[in-house]
Amino acid sequence: QDIYYIDALGHQIFVYTKREVCHIDQKLYQLEKILEHTPFLRVNKSTIVNTKKIIRFNSFINGRMEARLDNDDRVMISRLYVSALKEKMGGQN
Repeated sequence: QDIYYIDALGHQIFVYTKREVCHIDQKLYQLEKILEHTPFLRVNKSTIVNTKKIIRFNSFINGRMEARLDNDDRVMISRLYVSALKEKMGGQN
């Protein structure tokens, strides 16, 4: 997959690839359902990330984490989604 992550900014949804950012006309919850059995996972209220693009994590005291992607972008992971992310990635962190 060329998609790194999908982000909601207000009522607009953007798909981030290595080379471009595209606007799409779907809701984040719809994409979350479509991508349910793929490497993609919702990691906060406005972001779905491709877990195959994560190269490392930084943990914060408040339970949140930051994922560093292989294109050098960073995505915040809410503490509510940390356990689902660990499960999706096979317990790695």
